[in-house]
Order: sequence, then C-alpha cells, then structure tokens
Amino acid sequence: MTAATSPEERTRLRQQRTMTYFIEAAEKIVREEGLEAVTIRKVSDAAGYTSATLYHYFDNLDHLVFFATMGYYEEYSKELSKRLAGVTDPLEAYHVTAKTFAHHVYTNPEVFSLRFSVNHSDKIDAYARQYYDLFPEKRPSGFDLLSRTSMVNDLGERNAIYLSPLVEAGLLSEEDAEEVNDLTRIVFRFYLQEVRLGSLDVETALAKCDYYAHRVFDFYLKGRPA
Repeated sequence: MTAATSPEERTRLRQQRTMTYFIEAAEKIVREEGLEAVTIRKVSDAAGYTSATLYHYFDNLDHLVFFATMGYYEEYSKELSKRLAGVTDPLEAYHVTAKTFAHHVYTNPEVFSLRFSVNHSDKIDAYARQYYDLFPEKRPSGFDLLSRTSMVNDLGERNAIYLSPLVEAGLLSEEDAEEVNDLTRIVFRFYLQEVRLGSLDVETALAKCDYYAHRVFDFYLKGRPA
C-alpha cells in the first residue's frame, strides 16, 4: 500500500475535501459581504451541510473565519515572491517585503488582524499549523524567508526574520536590528490605525509608512560603506 492510499492519507483527504466546502463558502461571504456577515448558519447553508457537521471540523466561528481568510495571505505571499524575483540587495529586499506586506494589510486590515492578533496568539499558531498540515500544497514557497515566516504570526518575530539578512551582510548590528524592528513596527502600526480610523487613505498611509521606514534606515546606516 502506497503512502498516497494509506488510511491516514485517505482520512486527511476526506477531511480536507469537506473543510474546503466550508472554507470556500465562508471566503465567498467575506469577500462579497465582509467579515461581519459570516455566520455558522449562512456558511453551512452555502456549503450544503448542517451546522453540526461544521462544528465537527471547526472549533468555532473564529476557527472557520481564520481558515477562510488564509486566501488573502496566500495572495500576499505570491505577490511578494514575484516582487522579490531577481532582488539580491538585502536592504532593497527588506523594503520590498515591508511595502508589500503593508499594502495587503492596509487594504484588508480586518482580515489581517485575525492572522496577527495579539490576544489569541496561541490559538492562531495552532490554527496556522493545522491549516498547513491539511493543505501542505498551500504553504508559501519560493524563497527561504517567506517559507520561514509562513507560520510565524508575531509581527516582531516576522520582522526580525526579514531583518536578519541585513545583520548577516554587516549592514546592521544585532542591537541596531532590534531597534529598527521596534521603530518600523511602531510606524507600521501607527499608519494602520490611521487607515482603520479613516484618517488616511491607503495610498497616503503606505507612502508615509515607506518614507519613515527609509528614514529609520538612513539613520542607522549613515556612515556605513555603500
């Protein structure tokens, strides 16, 4: 008996197939009506199953919604892979990564807040692991840093991973990288809040976030050889 036809694999595929019906139904509602429109009954009806069946596969509505919004993260990952193709300079790669991430988060702040929620970090980590266990083909690939961050949901830890090539290249000391991490996250969160409050449109917030991120690096890299 091959691995592809083992009982464990058949069980995973059956679970994957059923969960996909619910996930696709919920994602359609999110994209067309927004997060607040997602309910257990509405998703169950759209998927063609009962609510009891849904609860057999998902802990609660938050669990389902988390899975349903992973498509947004996959879109970000694919775009980032394309934008980084051919980029070899670690500083340029960091700025491309940060700007791409900010664009996706600022455009869909409510959706991404689920993935990077501070209040439910333990559950989110478990949900992310489960998602990629069930759908290994959806785990981001293409370059090492994206793969390493695919199941990292803490913004500080993610940012540190993307800053690590600058430390390895000698552009930043480890101490400076920690400060840059703090400062760039402060800037990122501030303009995210401005977008959510409606004080700034997305494009303006992105431009300001990118400007101040460059200013931070200008300060720490000043005097270093080009």
